Amino acid sequence: MPTESEKKLDAMLTDFEKSHATEGKNLRALLDNTPELKQRLIDAIDKGNLEKIEPLSAQNKRDGAVGVYRADDKTMELPLDYLKIADKDVAAANMIRITAGHEIEHAINRDGIKNTFDKLEKDILTIANGPSPHDYTQTLKTFNTESREREARDEMAGFNILAAHVKRENPSATQEELYRKLYDASPDVQSYFDVKGKAPNQTYEPKAGITFNDKFQVEATKDNVEAFGKYFYDGRGYPASYVGNVIDAIGSIENQLHGKDAKPPEVKVDLKEIGIQGQVTLPGNVIDASPPRLGAPAPDAPAPQAPAEHGHGHSHTGDKQLDEMLSALKDPDRLREAMRNLAESPSGQQFRQDGQRQAQDVAPAQAAPQQEAPAQETARAVGGR
Repeated sequence: MPTESEKKLDAMLTDFEKSHATEGKNLRALLDNTPELKQRLIDAIDKGNLEKIEPLSAQNKRDGAVGVYRADDKTMELPLDYLKIADKDVAAANMIRITAGHEIEHAINRDGIKNTFDKLEKDILTIANGPSPHDYTQTLKTFNTESREREARDEMAGFNILAAHVKRENPSATQEELYRKLYDASPDVQSYFDVKGKAPNQTYEPKAGITFNDKFQVEATKDNVEAFGKYFYDGRGYPASYVGNVIDAIGSIENQLHGKDAKPPEVKVDLKEIGIQGQVTLPGNVIDASPPRLGAPAPDAPAPQAPAEHGHGHSHTGDKQLDEMLSALKDPDRLREAMRNLAESPSGQQFRQDGQRQAQDVAPAQAAPQQEAPAQETARAVGGR
């Protein structure tokens, strides 16, 4: 007899099929022949962290995501273009396996993600309401480190789901044969392997730091987590995306709180210490404290102000736009949306122009390549995969 969570998953799939018949049928079939992935969806439902499956939004697709988990409304977004051909195109089906495996791990770890963003919000408000200078370096460095480990672990989860599928499809293959078959299964995993020699005598080995156990799974050892942090999080541009979005939010928060002060506080970050120097453009009121220093320090700071009041959901400042930004800090996708709303406003456009003038010598953020078709490697958007 099906469990309550299995019934809920069946209802989610039925709802998805009502508006997307072919894609929904293919998703249901894919879950049936990928039991590891189906079980993780059930685990997320058990925890109360998955309530709906929807198509990948146009905006998230433009941002380069293939899949997204929205923590605020417990929804997983998956791409219709891949799902539509998943019954005929092996690469498309495998992209869904690894992508959904990654995103559902975000759902399972929702509470930990929320705690990270709650702490980030609290630290930002403490600094923003404290004495000058307002140095956000350590706060951002901690946030980046925690995000790196989380993304590495969640990517490993998706990777393992695909690896388990490949092994099940090839039960008699040797370890070396499984490496080749996993490499060929999807361009999305090829960045985790080294290929040596020339065809048809090529050999395939996991990149340095990645080791498989006897079940053809990558365990969450210190070395494996670090390796996936390097090849996935660092290698695909997450530090600049994650931290860059938060720096933009900090610039807006500081502008809202102190933009009219006679002597605004000095606001700074050490981009070199964080590891993203040359990869982001700073807002006009934020300086890079790493040498060579960009921009001139602000005048002496005003007297410290009382900390903002904290509510149950998020901190409230009395400014609607700023409150939206603070709330969005807990969810990277909502943060991007809040930043887009700010950017489209007249004050936001002026704010960005000021930032571009001050940081004109800083290289633009490095953009990861965007997925064009199932056969190409995907870029990941913040908060998604």
